[in-house]
Amino acid sequence: ILQPDRDRIAVWAHRHAARIDDVAFLGSVAGHIWHNQGLDDPPGSYNRIIDLNSRALEIDPHEADLYGTNAWLLWSKWVSWGQEPARMPDGETKLDEALALLARGDKANPGDAEFLLEAGCVLIPVVKSHRRDLAPLLEDYLRRAAETAEDTDLAIRARRTYAGQLFVYGKVDLARQWYRKLLDVDPESEVATRRLRELDESKPAPAAEGRPAP
Repeated sequence: ILQPDRDRIAVWAHRHAARIDDVAFLGSVAGHIWHNQGLDDPPGSYNRIIDLNSRALEIDPHEADLYGTNAWLLWSKWVSWGQEPARMPDGETKLDEALALLARGDKANPGDAEFLLEAGCVLIPVVKSHRRDLAPLLEDYLRRAAETAEDTDLAIRARRTYAGQLFVYGKVDLARQWYRKLLDVDPESEVATRRLRELDESKPAPAAEGRPAP
């Protein structure tokens, strides 16, 4: 299909999204708009992408990656609004909308480790750069992902991510525990081995007998 035709299809699909029941087609159109953001309304706003992904979630509320994608786009609009309100005038409430979307996904996908890991990963940069108060929510998503993941590859990613965040925020005992659990499913994990060595080397030396620790 020629580019002008793909562009027209994308605009048409957004206009008639409520009548489309094909999740794969909606995803293809959203991807086309992502790579051609002049098609968005207004350009660069992510609005049409968010609308198409939202329609896909109406059809199939178990598409874990779409919750993450839309939540990421929503909080990105909030960041842009904070930096330059005139450029993203509808961004003020978008972080709240992103958090509500993740909560809805959590309810629709109870105990789904893939969703929980996706939700946690979406929040990592939010907590790091903007909202440290959301750290408990981030930790909750990642903890539950690490605890419930059964597929080996997913368990490796979930445990590595959770342990990494615990390490970053200084929760050394929990980080050590989860790096050891990472080794249970990935005995060759260089990350776990290195972090455990760093944690062991950072432990305070024991006090000399008969003298209190400083």
